[in-house]
Amino acid sequence: MLKLPLLKAILTQMFKNGVEKKTVQEFYRFFTASQVAELIAMNPNFIAIKIGVSHYQMMELMVEGVLAGLFEMVWDIHCPRCQQIAEQTGKLHQIHESSHCHSCRLDFENFADENITVSLSLHPKLFENELPQPAMMRTIDKRVTPVTVVDLITVARFRESFSDQIPPLNHSVKVRSVTVMFTDLIQSTQIYTSIGDFKAYALIREHFDLLFTEITTHAGGVIKTIGDAVMAVFHDPVTAIKVSFELKQSIRPIFNRYNISSGLKIGLASGAALVVNMNNILDLFGTTVNKAARIVPFSGQDDIALCHHSAQDAQVQEYLNLTPHRLKQLSAELKGLPTLTQISLLTLI
Repeated sequence: MLKLPLLKAILTQMFKNGVEKKTVQEFYRFFTASQVAELIAMNPNFIAIKIGVSHYQMMELMVEGVLAGLFEMVWDIHCPRCQQIAEQTGKLHQIHESSHCHSCRLDFENFADENITVSLSLHPKLFENELPQPAMMRTIDKRVTPVTVVDLITVARFRESFSDQIPPLNHSVKVRSVTVMFTDLIQSTQIYTSIGDFKAYALIREHFDLLFTEITTHAGGVIKTIGDAVMAVFHDPVTAIKVSFELKQSIRPIFNRYNISSGLKIGLASGAALVVNMNNILDLFGTTVNKAARIVPFSGQDDIALCHHSAQDAQVQEYLNLTPHRLKQLSAELKGLPTLTQISLLTLI
């Protein structure tokens, strides 16, 4: 049985903190209609389906719920062979580079975008009786996409509020494959000189709001802003490409409203990365990140810059075969990278 007065009190506080009334009501209906065993070791995206919110909204709600005492969060490490949970931990910084599956007698590497996922349980204090423990060796439910480390680090509230999750400076968590996006405004300095600081600042804020909304709506996440630039991540390069061109189109009305001739430069790179401690905030680091940042200047008003690995991805090739486009190839020596980098400039026509 649930302690309904306490549940109502926590949900009321979440409503006061900004969670929509309808969402709070759906949470209450879901919890009170579920069996106790169904409220343990839940896939956050399963909850999202039940209460009718998006993947990204659920991650924000998950963070809010943990902070409010509604949920307990656990990192589950899955064996790549049997898909059962081999290890669990309450803190991200306690995850090691490799783990062992006792069932398969297999040692395996851990990857933030593959086998390290998050499960939620309703907080033990919300139950009248002692909460039963979920089975350790259970198989991940493939019907609903799990929430991974890469998903969660795209949520600013998580990176800011869970400092106890940050790996130590000498430790990192590997990401097998991610697509990193960097953006920058064309002639951003001239924007300030042509319309003045006040209007330029308003334009920059509008531009950030647009980028954040478009990126998170399409299952991407914003990692950080650097001046007028945005760093974001996506699970796959095709989604990143589609979002890139949508951003180029949707940002034009903002420039037109301020009577400015400008645009958005975008660089995309796909590959491995590391989740690291950067100034006590979770961040992504590695060659893939550096490439995405360095190729942005090659992008123009109507095209985006892709690293060779992104352009050669099988899904990207399939997408381009069905999409009218121009592809220009060039090589460039990029700062911090030892060899010439192959860059593809992609224009949709």
